[in-house]
Amino acid sequence: MLVALEVVVLYPLVKALWQVAVIASRWPHLIADSAVFLQQQPLHQGVAGWLDLLNPVNEHRVLVSRLIAVVPLSFGGEFGVWSVGFSLVVLALSLGWIFLILGRLNPQAPLALRVMVGLLCGLILANPWQLENLIWDINVHWFFQGLLLLVSLHLLLRNQSVPPLWLDVLLPGLALINGGLGVALLLSYSAIRLLAFGRRWLIVLSAGSALLIYSLTSLASSGSPLNFSGLFAWRMLQIWWPHSGLWMAASGVALLILLWRHWQGLSPLDQRQLLVCCLPGVYAVAFAVLVDLSRSAISPGLVMRESYVTPALMLGLSLIFLTWKLCAERSLWRWTLLIQAGWLLLLLLPRESWTIAPGLNKQHFSRQVARLLNEQDRRITWFHCAQLEAGQLHRNCPEVPFYDGWNVIRSSLQEKLPLGMQQGHLSPSQAKDQLRRQQRADLERWYLVRADSDGRRWIAGRRVGEPRPGDLVLQMIPGQEPAHWLVTP
Repeated sequence: MLVALEVVVLYPLVKALWQVAVIASRWPHLIADSAVFLQQQPLHQGVAGWLDLLNPVNEHRVLVSRLIAVVPLSFGGEFGVWSVGFSLVVLALSLGWIFLILGRLNPQAPLALRVMVGLLCGLILANPWQLENLIWDINVHWFFQGLLLLVSLHLLLRNQSVPPLWLDVLLPGLALINGGLGVALLLSYSAIRLLAFGRRWLIVLSAGSALLIYSLTSLASSGSPLNFSGLFAWRMLQIWWPHSGLWMAASGVALLILLWRHWQGLSPLDQRQLLVCCLPGVYAVAFAVLVDLSRSAISPGLVMRESYVTPALMLGLSLIFLTWKLCAERSLWRWTLLIQAGWLLLLLLPRESWTIAPGLNKQHFSRQVARLLNEQDRRITWFHCAQLEAGQLHRNCPEVPFYDGWNVIRSSLQEKLPLGMQQGHLSPSQAKDQLRRQQRADLERWYLVRADSDGRRWIAGRRVGEPRPGDLVLQMIPGQEPAHWLVTP
């Protein structure tokens, strides 16, 4: 029954993710921090392009995100056309590693139970409240860090007293050149590594060296004074799922009871594996604390940033891994695992927003899934409008501060979006019907283009609007020249 519910919930989410990946590959666009791509040189033009991969985005370096965004240029593509699709590939690989982790924790667990827990973890991994990372070409590294963590966890679960040598050597550098959350990953990995494994000198040396180099070469911080509220961090740990605070507390109590009952009967390997299962949770807590220290003084509302959901959800995975380890082979206690999973799924059913803090609300699951397409559609429309106004000092396109707060993207656009050949005439009612027939997931895009009193054209709407004589209805199809129709009385 739980598997059926998971499939029902996952289907619209997976469908929406596939649609945003296809749309992103056909309609590349620049938004906010994506402006860094404007200075990125193609890799095939020489060493300078490769060195540009290490240029910072704000105060962080995001090598993987830059690499995936720029590689298409060497194959005749455009910036960022592979990024959203690559993020989904990384999520799929992460889910694959979760199934490997479940198998290593409990190789004798029933297949049906393994499928149920694996699908639940997949739903958590791909949850739509991390929208900003799912649809944005500059944020691939958030998912890469998650994959790096899960691969490390799987390797630490082996029946070995030391992890692979290459993992201790390579992980610190890979983590720190892919965003500030790499610091949280390195701290959490090092903590578990020191507590449960031998050859401690190596991780002290490699992690310490990497952090020293990172501190010497990183840019200035956000400029905000250091501050720690505690409440900010606790709220951050709850932003990954509706009303997850009570679920996490109940899961923690259940785990304490299980550990009290079974700890003495566990082998040293089982005890070490339980400690390793804490790795994702320690990572989530470390990230929340670091963000609390560096961002909470700027605004309490930053706790709602959708990018932060990706590391926060690792706390949920950690609690599930721990319960799985203790319960999956014990039929008497298996109900704990089923209640934990069922409770988490039932939290998705209410069709109402949920509250993180007074005045800070998040959309319910179904509406958030719809927002994946809606927000991507808004970004593409804004970018096309900015292209249509390229080179103009006066602008009619809506100002969206987050999209281009420093006016970097608009000021860099030199070539206007072509309107193509006129194909005929439409009445206002025909134009309105044509605009309304399109869906946000359609690759073919129809825009209502209007001119101001000085003849400067801009996009007045996509699926809505009241066409009037003199307007244009612009048709854009991937890979084809635009075309337009003139609205006449």
